[in-house]
Amino acid sequence: NALESSSLPAKLSDCRSDDMERAELFIIEGDSAGGTVKAARDAEFQALMPIRGKILNTMRASEKQMLDNNECASIIAAIGAGSGKSFDLSSIRYGRLIVLADADVDGAHIRCLILTLAYRYMRPLLEAGRVYAAVPPLYRIESVGSKDYVYCYSDEERDAALKRLEKAGRKVKEIQRYKGLGEMDADQLAETTLDVAHRKLRRMTMADAERRAYFRGRVELSEPEALGGHPVEVRSPDRRMAVAPQVAIAEVIGEDDDHIGQPGGGRGAEGKCGEKGQQQGSHAD
Repeated sequence: NALESSSLPAKLSDCRSDDMERAELFIIEGDSAGGTVKAARDAEFQALMPIRGKILNTMRASEKQMLDNNECASIIAAIGAGSGKSFDLSSIRYGRLIVLADADVDGAHIRCLILTLAYRYMRPLLEAGRVYAAVPPLYRIESVGSKDYVYCYSDEERDAALKRLEKAGRKVKEIQRYKGLGEMDADQLAETTLDVAHRKLRRMTMADAERRAYFRGRVELSEPEALGGHPVEVRSPDRRMAVAPQVAIAEVIGEDDDHIGQPGGGRGAEGKCGEKGQQQGSHAD
């Protein structure tokens, strides 16, 4: 493997491909979920690295403090392009950095912390549109007499899918609510979240490259604040104010975008609301 290095983190399960544009690195929330993702991934071009808990909030941390944090240092080492002013986009080992976390408060916080790390110390990666959040489904609907499932990514999609099934005369057998990645088996995770032909990703980019973030005091970001594309004022314990960076999310459905597409097919299929057997037909601007 041309990407191998003696300084790679021990937790990193690398991919076989040496094609940077094709290779992607998944940062996984928790060691337990990492095992399922490892079984579900395509090891040809999908690398993964689990992290334990929440990484350091790097909003005000120095580069030394950031590198002294094991989880932050592991992410920097895995990307392989340095950090801060020395970050070299041409040296990255993976074309995409993808955060895969639970769809809950803790998962949202982890996504925000990794986004903050990218903003502070790997900004060219963020500006190039190479940082993503994976979107696992929230619901799986099984209907009577059918081996196909309907995967939904929000309450609204679930309600719409139930109405479609009712209109089609199909009786619902079970609605499963996923509380975390650990509740999905490898086949379900591969089909809905890792398969490049049918997964959903949210690209994280800088909305205004010329806007400077001004930080004073300690800042804790919620996901809507960090990912919603709006400046946010947060009052810290010492009553000083902080303004968060303006960051926008472009949601990509399917794999039509030139930053995401991969050659070859994948396992499973999903359509509107993730319904197996139909192809997603649109993507975000």
